[in-house]
Amino acid sequence: MFKNMFRILAIPAVVAAAMALGTIGASAQGLDDEFADQLRDVLTIAQQGVDEASQSQDRIDATVDRIDSLKFDYNRVLKQLEGLQVYNRRQERVIVDQNRDMANLQKSINDVTVIRRQITPLIEQMLETLERFVELDMPFLLEERQDSLVQLRDVMDQSDVPESEKFRLVLEAYQREMEYGRTIRAYEDILPGREISVVFLQVGRVALVYQTVDGEESGFWNKATGQWEELGQGYASGIKEGIQIAQNQVAPNLIRLPVSAPEQAQ
Repeated sequence: MFKNMFRILAIPAVVAAAMALGTIGASAQGLDDEFADQLRDVLTIAQQGVDEASQSQDRIDATVDRIDSLKFDYNRVLKQLEGLQVYNRRQERVIVDQNRDMANLQKSINDVTVIRRQITPLIEQMLETLERFVELDMPFLLEERQDSLVQLRDVMDQSDVPESEKFRLVLEAYQREMEYGRTIRAYEDILPGREISVVFLQVGRVALVYQTVDGEESGFWNKATGQWEELGQGYASGIKEGIQIAQNQVAPNLIRLPVSAPEQAQ
């Protein structure tokens, strides 16, 4: 507001002094030398005042500039402070959440001993249940599944295998058995009790049938009797087409297969 005020006032003063000096110079011939010296002294003093006023104005300008700079810095610091306050509030919430996680983690650590004592009998119970299930299930891929359980039992007896790995392996075995119930597959093997090579067709756990390579004989696993039984030629074409579907030789289609009646739950 005060910037350039004195400078604006000083300029007309110098101009007026110069005009006065010129006027006096034109008529100074009629004055004595003493009066002329006094007038020059007055003009010199006036010029010094103008110079000092200009210097003062420069100092005022510098002060105003400094104030503007400080004001800018002050506003910038206020914005930084506001940002830091928002950041600190967020960090406080993060710390609260971390403390809660640490408390939960500490509780989990305290429960590790209890869990370790419980996991071993749980794994043993799960494995025994799986062995019993395979024993009572349809006899598809029976040798392969039994060998897998024998290997799994061997791992359970190894002291250098951690309990977590044993538990993972048992879960994988359960998942494989579950997958068998959702798949259709055809494979060649020996028919138990007959020692002849046949092609087995497994349709989940709904049907397990077989057919000789020449297609002359077909049969199925009877859940009720737990025996392999022969089928008439009325199922031969359906079993043959089912084998082709399982081997991706033909497109999926409806086929006629013998299905045991569902048993009543005990």
